[in-house]
Amino acid sequence: MKKLIVSICLALTGTFSFAGEKLTADQFLNIVRMPPGRESWASMDGKIRHKRSGKSTSYSPLYLGIKFGIDRTLAQIVIDKSEGYTVGQAYSASEDSTTILPMSMNIKPEDSKLGNVGLSPEDLAMTFLYWDFQKELEEDSIKLQDCRVFLLKRPNSTEKQNLVKVYISEDYFFPLKVEWYEKSYEEGKEIRTLQIKEFEKRQN
Repeated sequence: MKKLIVSICLALTGTFSFAGEKLTADQFLNIVRMPPGRESWASMDGKIRHKRSGKSTSYSPLYLGIKFGIDRTLAQIVIDKSEGYTVGQAYSASEDSTTILPMSMNIKPEDSKLGNVGLSPEDLAMTFLYWDFQKELEEDSIKLQDCRVFLLKRPNSTEKQNLVKVYISEDYFFPLKVEWYEKSYEEGKEIRTLQIKEFEKRQN
């Protein structure tokens, strides 16, 4: 599978602030996974940029809205105004914690624009955040934002893409970059990358 880069713009409303001592890895991830705010949103408006070897770059308009509720997130995904999904994610990694409802039942898997660029609705709804924590890596920065970096593993899975390296903003508690790996991340040979290119904080 060729490396895939998806670049999107992000606007955050009702984000969270925690002052004081540096949070442990578990404390930090718990906030990311179970946001304490109410009526908090993340909305993304941009384009999926997809390039495979020997072919020209293709673009597809993308909208993603995520609402953080009391016990789950609810995401709406729309690609090119012709394909969409509603994804519910409970704040856990159990097998029945994710529900996916296509907005149209007429799209065949081979005709899916999202599938053709190597992504799934779960990827954009960021269900990987609930994978098993492996370890915290060295801190990094994305777009001048300090990020804590975590390695997460898909639970009870034999799939190839079972590791993600996630760069999470220390200020916004939200992923700004995600890299998928087959087995090991040390060689730096990620299969695909999702990155927030631009973002802003909006007040309620």
